[in-house]
Amino acid sequence: MELIKSFLLKPFHNFIHKDFHEVVARMTLMDRFIFLIIHFIDKLGIWHRLPVFLGLIYLSLRRHLHQEYNLFNVGKSPVGVRYNPADFPFRTADGKFNDPFNDGAGSEDSFFGRNVLPVDQKKKLMKPDPVVVATKLLARREYIDTRKQFNVIAASWIQFMIHDWIDHLENTDQQVELVAPKEVASQCPLKSFKFYKSKEVSTEHGYYGIGTGYLNRRTAWW
Repeated sequence: MELIKSFLLKPFHNFIHKDFHEVVARMTLMDRFIFLIIHFIDKLGIWHRLPVFLGLIYLSLRRHLHQEYNLFNVGKSPVGVRYNPADFPFRTADGKFNDPFNDGAGSEDSFFGRNVLPVDQKKKLMKPDPVVVATKLLARREYIDTRKQFNVIAASWIQFMIHDWIDHLENTDQQVELVAPKEVASQCPLKSFKFYKSKEVSTEHGYYGIGTGYLNRRTAWW
């Protein structure tokens, strides 16, 4: 059986990057076909030029693949039973009823989903130090106005929107201080920065082995 499966998957492997082989192997036959269509359109770089109707189909299929194979649900799993949209014709103030099959998705005080399972990174997270990486790679050395890019107001607006989507529930009993490494401290406007840790909350379920998660105080309206 494995030999037959391997033979059937070979055409897929010849067409797609090796990083996708593992996830494609988990897909149903129909989803593999959908993946090939999406992958082909992405390679051509034409999705944004598709007619509106075809573009909506593309986005719907892509969302389906992401939800099925690129998202680990944290906390309460959706029951998979569709509610009647006529009963909830619009999104509620606390963000519920965005997803017809998962009424709590993206609502206030819901868990953040995950794209990868949690692993212990305490020994690796600070090597290299994120402050050093940001200073070496992201710090602007000079500003050249080509009149073809966003100005700083765009960055402020994006930051404002992000705060409207995401706000981790904080643990006010645990404060963390990040100190700028000495090799870049002279280049940092702030030599240290203090903030509260995100509060870990029991999922009460442990699906995928995820026993704790983090709650979003906002309604992820996008």
